[in-house]
Amino acid sequence: MSLIPEMWCRVRHLMLLLIVLLALPVSVQAAGETNAPAPRKVSAILKDIKKAETAANSLFNELNSSNDFDLVCYTFEATGSKMRHRICEPQFMKNARRKDAQRFISGNRQGTDSSVPQSDSALQGMLQEEVVGLRDELLAVAGSSTEFAALLQNLQALVKEYSHHEKARNNDPALGFLSRFMQSKPVNQP
Repeated sequence: MSLIPEMWCRVRHLMLLLIVLLALPVSVQAAGETNAPAPRKVSAILKDIKKAETAANSLFNELNSSNDFDLVCYTFEATGSKMRHRICEPQFMKNARRKDAQRFISGNRQGTDSSVPQSDSALQGMLQEEVVGLRDELLAVAGSSTEFAALLQNLQALVKEYSHHEKARNNDPALGFLSRFMQSKPVNQP
């Protein structure tokens, strides 16, 4: 008779051990999920992108072959707004925008000139050769400067992190020229 309670005691221990072993992978997995880092805030990613892009722009401006390819950033307030926007663009685009604004203000409209300033996409269309030249220059500088290539890789990783974030916006105005360029065409380093 003493054998039966002893067997039940062993069976209970085995059942408890089995329950613990079956529950172990679930609790380890649940613990792994709760310890996973939460995604960073979009504002933190954009701040890091701005810093990385500023560093890449500065080095590119030192190393490129023409001042027209320099990537310049500036802030402005849109008419009727108190919000300041940061714009980063190639110097040749800024020059074309200034020239078109002067044409509009002075009233020198010729041929197919419209009565309003050209849109960014229209200006980019008119500057296709310069855009292709800038792309080639970016690739050349990235190929010849390991420091610039490393800055681009860091920027590319941040842009990828941003674009995979659930709160990311397409064509976010906080993204500068290099970031938008990398969203559309990643630059491959050698």
